[in-house]
Amino acid sequence: TTSLKYTTVQVLKVGLFCSNNDTTLTPYIGFNKVAAAVIVAWKQIQREKLLPEFNDINITWRFDECIDSRATRFMVDFVREQFDVVLGPPCSSSLVMAGTIAKHYKFPVFYYGPIFDNIVSDRTAFPSTILLSSSARPQMNAVLQMLLRYNWTDVSFIYAVELPATISRCRLTAAELENVIAPVPTINVVLTFGVETPTKTKLQEALREAKQVSRVIITCFESRITRRNFLLSIKDEDMATSDYVYIMVENRRASFGTAANNDLIWTTGQPTNDGRDDDAKSAARRVFYLDNQPYNDSASFTQEVTAAFKLPPFSCSDCYVNDTLSRAFELFDAFYLYALARSRMRA
Repeated sequence: TTSLKYTTVQVLKVGLFCSNNDTTLTPYIGFNKVAAAVIVAWKQIQREKLLPEFNDINITWRFDECIDSRATRFMVDFVREQFDVVLGPPCSSSLVMAGTIAKHYKFPVFYYGPIFDNIVSDRTAFPSTILLSSSARPQMNAVLQMLLRYNWTDVSFIYAVELPATISRCRLTAAELENVIAPVPTINVVLTFGVETPTKTKLQEALREAKQVSRVIITCFESRITRRNFLLSIKDEDMATSDYVYIMVENRRASFGTAANNDLIWTTGQPTNDGRDDDAKSAARRVFYLDNQPYNDSASFTQEVTAAFKLPPFSCSDCYVNDTLSRAFELFDAFYLYALARSRMRA
């Protein structure tokens, strides 16, 4: 006699929010910059046998473009169609909507996007929303401790308005700076200067206003060019001296950068530039640079994700990970953490 053994395919249903068309969003949360991280995480989950009850995965992606109404509709669809987990939405305001729905249905949502509104950290209001990024609050708490440590009382905050409000780290940083300093009577934010379309001329104007009222200047910028232009503005305003303190709040996970990675903050990164790298570097020597911890072994991870993009279901030859902008790292962690949590619940 011959016996036949049939294996039932158990499919894990994963919903993924990301962007596809909005070029202000795609460098960070674009499908072609992050999606393959889910496959890389799935392979890791299989190697560790975290979810042995599943032998296949179905990824359904939806392009919400950080539009709240779209994110709400897609989130309801994911719940109704009984998905196992949702990764995203990767924008703060959309996350509030999705997290509220997730609370009602006790549905797991894992956030992998950029810095978010601190309201989502409320575990009572968002009990089933898991955050793989941080709000701006921890960095501003660190700034506050520095101000208290050195008894710096009057500070200015200069930030660039370069990204839409849906994904702007610096807008949230400005709000959180006010929130953490407001209860401290010995420290005053005497100037907050948001620079729209931040040219070097506008940055110099902001510095001229700041030096009239304070000697401690906190900054937040969202592009490499703006960051370098600010350093040149410091130099050209004769403010690269011990009379001034600069605290640059960043989220590049690269600190000042390295020549090997071509991401030093005082350079343009381009083959040709204005020849002023030394001027920018002299200003950078006056800066406290507050950044998040770099990822471990990021080079091999970006290579693995880029390779996964070239295979089905993506089959994308020009998709790749930008390791200082892309949220692929957080997306990997989000899916892996879901699997780890589910595995431990089963145990």
